[in-house]
Amino acid sequence: MIKLYQQKPSPGMEVLLFGLLVFLSFFLVLFVGMALAVPLFGMELSELQRIMGTAGAEGGINIFRYLQVVNQIGIFILPALLFGILVKRNFIYYFHLEKRVFWKSLLAVFILLFTILPLINLLTTFNEAIELPEFMGGAEQWMKEREEAARRLTGRFLETTTPKGLVINIFIMAVIPAIGEELFFRGALQQIFTRWFNNVHWAIILTSVLFSALHLQFFGFLPRFLLGVIFGYLFYWSRTIWLPIFAHFVNNGAAVVVAFLAARGTIDTGMQQFGNYNGEAVMIIMNTLFSALLLYYIYRKKRMHK
Repeated sequence: MIKLYQQKPSPGMEVLLFGLLVFLSFFLVLFVGMALAVPLFGMELSELQRIMGTAGAEGGINIFRYLQVVNQIGIFILPALLFGILVKRNFIYYFHLEKRVFWKSLLAVFILLFTILPLINLLTTFNEAIELPEFMGGAEQWMKEREEAARRLTGRFLETTTPKGLVINIFIMAVIPAIGEELFFRGALQQIFTRWFNNVHWAIILTSVLFSALHLQFFGFLPRFLLGVIFGYLFYWSRTIWLPIFAHFVNNGAAVVVAFLAARGTIDTGMQQFGNYNGEAVMIIMNTLFSALLLYYIYRKKRMHK
């Protein structure tokens, strides 16, 4: 039998294959996950489904944490790994996991994720102020309801004030999404689109649009799109998926840690106010310029990753 990786499928065929893998993996992992949840939580399947129906269900937050991991595995991690195996035989080489990341690049990315916050907050404010035309009022209301539901569920996740809860949240909200979403978007989709368009810049833009849109949090589309573009270029410049995974982890992990410290009363600000200069143009411009310098430094280091 001729294997797929020997046939060098076209980018269009790769998109179809990847979509099929996502579809099959989602339902397979969800089925297995729900079957395991029954003995794990000591509940009947109907009771689990009832709790899943509302993020505000009393005592249901651990179930939502569990489902978060199941969804990340089924939608992002497993199909991406299977795709890498099918088209390259070895997913290690397909995602360039064998290549090292230099500590100076990691340090630059770490600082970047904080210096870019004022611009991210400015884009968030602008995005939230966008109003759709009157004839799209129904769609806008649906978007707001989705946004509010996601905000409530995230708030439930971040309510913990114990070190154990912090570790669990970092794993579920930072480690797993950083690995899964970067393998899926930058590792798989961006490489497919790069071959399709024969232009890495268009591939990064389209991947970032999908990255932001598929989160279904429409009033945070612009800041998430900007992060997607940054992650995309980090992958392109470093030639390894480890750098955008690290960046994604820092971005999500910082939000978890700040929320934890705020919940304990250690600090008096939440992540939405962290790095917010309340429209002070000079500080926003200075931080943005410094972020651009850090990106340029990482770009200049790309020859070290060859």
